[in-house]
Amino acid sequence: MSYSTSSYRFNPWRFVVFKALPVWLLTAVLGLITVPGLTEDHAVRESLEAAGIMVLMAMVVGRFWTILAMETAEDGQLSMQGPFRYLAHPMEFFFALGMLGIGFMYESILLGVVMFLVCLAASIYWANAGDEMPGPAQYQSNGEAGGMRQQYRQLVPAFIPSVKPAIVPYYGDRLNYSQHTLLRSAWDIIVFIGCIPVIELVEWLRESGMVTGLVILP
Repeated sequence: MSYSTSSYRFNPWRFVVFKALPVWLLTAVLGLITVPGLTEDHAVRESLEAAGIMVLMAMVVGRFWTILAMETAEDGQLSMQGPFRYLAHPMEFFFALGMLGIGFMYESILLGVVMFLVCLAASIYWANAGDEMPGPAQYQSNGEAGGMRQQYRQLVPAFIPSVKPAIVPYYGDRLNYSQHTLLRSAWDIIVFIGCIPVIELVEWLRESGMVTGLVILP
């Protein structure tokens, strides 16, 4: 299932309630119940937090790139350029990538990998559930739109990006931006950058001895 501008609508309140707050709450809970298994002077542990921030920045750039590609598509047509040339669900992939970065910022490789895989599995479940619901593309499955959709899904991986583009640029490489694009991307930045003070607060609680954690993760 790929996005199109006709089916994609941004609601700030739904975004805060169903994405921002759950992400911040999950980030806090995971930090409170887990403890890094590596020693404080371990070279890997010292570099994990920086790596986590870099992964978060890559996630923000990737989601911004995805929004640009979605806005370029014409109404009722599939987005087939930008990240959609590499995978069909880039928004979900970059969200899971952000979870990987959060796990790294808690100085745990295993926590980051588990969060990435769990988010990816949940995305696959919801995407498959959405595909089972009737929509315009299914009603036109015997027409040109349905044939293009089936061909696209045969060529492009669903959630794990291919190493090289699976299709040629459908609308060329011209990616336009609008006020909506900048606003939508700003919300993404707020959500994941907002995780950084949450993580810092949890680490301060750990260092002060107010939180001991329950699970040790390498």
